[in-house]
Amino acid sequence: MLYITFGVLGVILIAALLFWLFARRVSVTPSTPPVQQADQHTPQGSGGNLQQPTGTTFVPKTPTTTPPAPGNISLQQTAFLFTERYGSYSTESNFSNFADVRSLITDRLANQLRAVEGRGVTNTTYIGLVTKALQYTLVDENNAQTSAMVKVRAQRQETKGVSATPRVYYQDIKLSLIKIDDAWLVDQADWQ
Repeated sequence: MLYITFGVLGVILIAALLFWLFARRVSVTPSTPPVQQADQHTPQGSGGNLQQPTGTTFVPKTPTTTPPAPGNISLQQTAFLFTERYGSYSTESNFSNFADVRSLITDRLANQLRAVEGRGVTNTTYIGLVTKALQYTLVDENNAQTSAMVKVRAQRQETKGVSATPRVYYQDIKLSLIKIDDAWLVDQADWQ
């Protein structure tokens, strides 16, 4: 009787494990989201040129990323991490995206962000942005490799109002970075 009980439990355990693996495999399978045409309207942010996107939006044919040189991997990682954290915010978060990038920025940029935070949120309608960094381009790097200018192409999803349908568009951000104690820090950020 004991062998039969353990046998039945073993079969149930194996079946549950196989079901879990199959369900996990199905949920992890990447899918390509439908590309939406972007319109010419860009959201207005708060504070100087820090959150004020301008220009036209576009839909790239295929997002690609050129692999960085081995010495620039930390530069790309900092640029991607900063872009995604800095560009993702909502009117309900009370500038929490600024706190999320504190370890990635210089004192100069931190002071600019503090000035923007001091103005508070004036918009009563919910606005939320989710930003995903897609492509990294090294625009300029000095010979001593202590400063660099990069451009990051980002996909942004904007939601206005509680029940609004999100709008997807693409936007570039130009970052000026400085290397301090072997760590890249963002010194200036301008949405293009």
